[in-house]
Amino acid sequence: MTIKHTVKYTIYLGLNNKDTKKQKYDDKTSLSIASNILLNEGIECFTAITCYGVYKHDDGVVVNETSLKIEVVDTSIKEIPNLLKYAFNQECVLVTKSMIEMELV
Repeated sequence: MTIKHTVKYTIYLGLNNKDTKKQKYDDKTSLSIASNILLNEGIECFTAITCYGVYKHDDGVVVNETSLKIEVVDTSIKEIPNLLKYAFNQECVLVTKSMIEMELV
């Protein structure tokens, strides 16, 4: 087993529409849409978790919303955040980038 140093991206995607402040798609459909975007962009391995988030919009409105936390390791995510932002009509999508040690066992 070899340890590899690589990059992990974590994408945080709120599911409430920025205009209506309500969730357009149910959780299962949202996960399917996001998964299809990643797969269509060549990401063959990722983890997506449904979670709870709070977001303060540019207009000051605070919403509680279901969110997706998507983790991608050892590959570039290129335009994926922008594609997700457009597909779910978001003000923004949060992306974190971490250097990690990875080992496939």
